[in-house]
Amino acid sequence: MLRNPGLVAAGTLAGTTLGAGIFALPYLAKASGLFPFVIFLAGLSAAVIYAHILYWRVLRERPTGTHLLELAREHLGYGAAKVTFVATILGIIFTLSAYLVLGATFLSSITDLTDHSAMLIFWALCSAPLLFRFRRLMQVELLVTAVMLAMILLFVLTVPVSDSFTSFVAVNWDNVLLPFGPILFALAGWTAIEPAIAAVGAKRGYRRQAIGIGTVSVAIAYLAFALTLGSASNPVTPDTISGVLHLPGWQVGALMVFGLAAIVTSYLPMNLEIKSAFRRGLGWPRSMAFSVALFLPYLLVLAGFNSFLQSVELVGGVFLATQYVAILQVARKALRLRGREQLAVNLLSALFTLAAIFHVARFVAPALGLD
Repeated sequence: MLRNPGLVAAGTLAGTTLGAGIFALPYLAKASGLFPFVIFLAGLSAAVIYAHILYWRVLRERPTGTHLLELAREHLGYGAAKVTFVATILGIIFTLSAYLVLGATFLSSITDLTDHSAMLIFWALCSAPLLFRFRRLMQVELLVTAVMLAMILLFVLTVPVSDSFTSFVAVNWDNVLLPFGPILFALAGWTAIEPAIAAVGAKRGYRRQAIGIGTVSVAIAYLAFALTLGSASNPVTPDTISGVLHLPGWQVGALMVFGLAAIVTSYLPMNLEIKSAFRRGLGWPRSMAFSVALFLPYLLVLAGFNSFLQSVELVGGVFLATQYVAILQVARKALRLRGREQLAVNLLSALFTLAAIFHVARFVAPALGLD
């Protein structure tokens, strides 16, 4: 067991951040071009690190168990709290739906199951732990995260690639903004800040170490994965896995194990987050909150939200962008920021707000016949 609380906190953050969003990245690097992809990955990593540092500062002086919804209500008012609540709930529900689509793709790729049967089985397997009491085990998360990072390194070293960089265009102007939502989806990890603080305990000085190491290590792994699988896939598909079935069986199998681990380790905590949000935000009884958390993501997929890439783009570009605006503005009020810090927070808030507006328009326009 690690005894360095800073590394445990960094592992907690990395474990929450490193997830199934990674499987959209090779396609994004190809579709948008290498330069936009790298710029968005680096820029959003820096923005997320800064937002997480501020959020850590806010939570550090608060009672354990304080939630973003409560902070938004206290510092931003009831209206902003409602927007934050809706963004959090819908973001988690669409994320779980995207995970179900991706998990079913993995399952159907290695079995003779139909897509619907694979979806039903995967949903049942992921939902079964909800029937039991669950407590977050950070040391286990740290171990799983280390294994997943090691598997990414294994792919980078063993997957054959030819002319890695020349297989990517520099810029594809038609898709130049496409990476924003999915990359933010892949990098978001604010829900890990409170357990990361718990890992540090009363010791101070670990904030930048934990957040910097946790986020940067994941961003580097994402870049390596995107370049490697973007070069090796034939063709590059939005979920990655469909385009790498020509690779040796052990590599495909290891990739699927990695993907399933990333999904399963995220699926249960997110379900618990939905239950907690409904009970705190609306005062729903446990049974009603449990039913919504259990069935709504699956019903959403059945209703037609079955595109992995579109789901992560919607979640990142709209719902997570809104959540980060709330985090930044809560920090501005709670910490009484002034000068350069206030300017930085306002600029980042404006960026995330514009991104949310853009993505809402992007998804609404086709429905209105405006595309």
